[in-house]
Amino acid sequence: MKFELSKKDKDSFLALNDVLDHNVDCTVLINNYMEYGYTQITADDVERLMLTGLSSKDAFSTLLQEFLELDSEKKADQFLIEKNHILDFRPYDRNDLINNPYTLKLNEIKEKATNGIKIAFNYFEPYEGFLLDYGHAEKEDGYIERDRYSYFEEKTPYLVLLQKNTVWMSITPFEIETMKEPLEQARGKVLTFGLGLGYFAYMAARKKEVTEVKVIEANRSVIDLYHSDIEPHLEEDVRKKIKIECKNAYAYLEKSKDYDMLFVDIYHNEIDGLKTYAILEKRAKKIKLPFKINYWIENAILTSLRRYVIDTLYCHMEGIEMEKDEYAIAVEEALEDMEFVSFSQIENLITDKGLKEFAARLNLNA
Repeated sequence: MKFELSKKDKDSFLALNDVLDHNVDCTVLINNYMEYGYTQITADDVERLMLTGLSSKDAFSTLLQEFLELDSEKKADQFLIEKNHILDFRPYDRNDLINNPYTLKLNEIKEKATNGIKIAFNYFEPYEGFLLDYGHAEKEDGYIERDRYSYFEEKTPYLVLLQKNTVWMSITPFEIETMKEPLEQARGKVLTFGLGLGYFAYMAARKKEVTEVKVIEANRSVIDLYHSDIEPHLEEDVRKKIKIECKNAYAYLEKSKDYDMLFVDIYHNEIDGLKTYAILEKRAKKIKLPFKINYWIENAILTSLRRYVIDTLYCHMEGIEMEKDEYAIAVEEALEDMEFVSFSQIENLITDKGLKEFAARLNLNA
């Protein structure tokens, strides 16, 4: 890799890397809260502060700041608070979840286990913070990452699919919010990779503009559970639009040319999704798909890839030997024959468009 920047461009890149460090710090702190501290902020705590005149939002933010041990006088913490909006948790209207068309259809569903997979109900406790949606990191804003967070003010149920007593899939505000955009784009014959609990398939099939929803799902047990416990609750005209095949999604990609849209949701998070993204983008380029593939949480996948690229370039510039996982290795290999003699070249690479093209260069195996 040729990496020769002027002092001015090097300073610009170092400033970008500083933002990356803040973004990572924000993620680490929020993940720590989500994993270990989500029960620490209780309704009693929030209501006690609300008696002083604070709104539930301000009371929650105050308690979260205490839990995260953020000092608003420290420069690094100021960045997290003022730029990353780490404390910006907002109340979510529980009616948007419990009155969602899909949720309404399944509120009488019975808990049941099939071949080690169980469908059940879980609950959000009052003021249990959760990720609502991933934000879009923009070039004009220096790629500061601002995700959206929320909480319920009342105990609220949601549907889950458990595998070996571990939540595998669920219908929460996160699923609802992150699928809004691809659902808005659904038209004609829709192909989707991944069935899950059937939320996307059902919501797409409800649209008059959609004539068919073809689902490719590799797990037979998930399909069986859908047919036995979910499908009977759906209205017949919508149900008839949905066709499911038990096949490997990667092997089915070429047949997607026969459809008007492809939505992919066969991964659990943005890191897992990066592998799927790279594989499908590479194959889509070869078969010349006539449309852009829609990926669940695509913006988060690209944000993750952007982090890998910036970190790899920084380590190369500073001569640092970093510990590499399979993604870092793939990024490093894909960058080997590239040239960076100006900061603008780096900027072009880390745009969403640049990263999408770069992803097709990654050698990652399914």
